Amino acid sequence: MAEDTGRKLIRHLGENNFLAIKELIQKFFSCIPHQRYTSGVLGHYESWYASLLYTCLKATDVKVKAEERTSHDRSNMVVVHQGQVFVLEFKMQKKNKTVEESLNSAIAQIPKKATLKSIAVAVDRFT
Repeated sequence: MAEDTGRKLIRHLGENNFLAIKELIQKFFSCIPHQRYTSGVLGHYESWYASLLYTCLKATDVKVKAEERTSHDRSNMVVVHQGQVFVLEFKMQKKNKTVEESLNSAIAQIPKKATLKSIAVAVDRFT
């Protein structure tokens, strides 16, 4: 029997196989008709993609919180699975920036928003 998408996502997350996670998410998103991206403004917002990923993760047994607030700021998404904590920051690629610049911007934001103390507080909220 083929492994379903949710189980694959959980397995890849537990293995820290981020390339496989990326490919799985791209496959999932590719099923969404392109009109959803081109006929309106939804496809231009980080929240659209964050909501889709939140829905995917919430459908599994992974613990996930969106817009997790801390005393310092808020993280777009916090995922806890098998004793690991993943802090996700979503960024849309701006026309005047390269993909690398957009990624670096998101990565630079995470330490500002997610200190070890704030992550511990977020994890406590899951239990």
